[in-house]
Amino acid sequence: MTKAEVVDRYTILRLKKEHGLDVAKELNAFEKEIKDVPDTFVERLYEVNSYMWSIEDMAELGGEGLEDMGRLFHKQRELNKTRVKIKNEIARHFKEVEEQKLFV
Repeated sequence: MTKAEVVDRYTILRLKKEHGLDVAKELNAFEKEIKDVPDTFVERLYEVNSYMWSIEDMAELGGEGLEDMGRLFHKQRELNKTRVKIKNEIARHFKEVEEQKLFV
């Protein structure tokens, strides 16, 4: 697993813990793996994943109809582009292979 994937997974586990899921053991393991990652990468990825989580919550509630769902979809798509860009910055920092996406 690349460092970017480890950081991504770590930030998602942080969110799961904040939402009451029991992921402490896995979170601790990933935390050890990111000690050499600059905090700015971790926090930027956490912020994007947190916003994506919020959008998923809004989508679960259904919004006010198809227009709302369409707006949420487009916002989620833009956030995912940002997420991939941050992951690729991490990959470049650690001289690892970048994630390839058609839409970025």
